Amino acid sequence: MAENTSESLQKGARVIVTGRLEQRSWENQEGEKRSKIEVVADEIGPSLRWATAKVEKNERRGPGDFSGGGGGGGGASRPVPNEPEGGGGSYEFGEEPF
Repeated sequence: MAENTSESLQKGARVIVTGRLEQRSWENQEGEKRSKIEVVADEIGPSLRWATAKVEKNERRGPGDFSGGGGGGGGASRPVPNEPEGGGGSYEFGEEPF
């Protein structure tokens, strides 16, 4: 998703994000309580309120099938809500979800 976003949107563009907020709390080495709120995005796209967009479909890639490079970010991928862990949606790999 990060690679498609970086190729599709520009800095300062209005976007629409669907997903959820997650709050994380911890105590640092000095004993101070800290917390942060993160956006976990399921979908992201341009706002069409004052712009137009042209959609180009990419080839679907399987898990771990990345070309390297790209937007960093690291960390493990998170399961999509309402979908069993391991990916398993209601369609087969390579088959269209709609």
